[in-house]
Amino acid sequence: MDSVKGKGKGLKGASKLELLKEWSNWSLKKAKVATHYGFIPLVIVIGMNSDPKPHLFQLLSPLILRLNTAASSKFEKIGNN
Repeated sequence: MDSVKGKGKGLKGASKLELLKEWSNWSLKKAKVATHYGFIPLVIVIGMNSDPKPHLFQLLSPLILRLNTAASSKFEKIGNN
C-alpha cells in the first residue's frame, strides 16, 4: 500500500516549502474563481437584505435606466440630423 496515488503532481520527496508553495498557489487560484463568480451575486444579496427591502428590479433599474437613456440619446441624435 505504499503506492497510493493522489490528485497532486506527485511531490513525494518534496520539501515542506515546496508543498506550501503548491498549496498556496492552488488555494489562490480557487479563491480567484470564487471571487470572480461570487462578487455580483453577493452584492445583490446584500442589497436585497438591506433596510428598505428593494425588489430585484429596483436593484437593477439604475442599470436598465442607463441603458435606455443611452439608447434614446442615440436615437435623438439620429432624428436631429
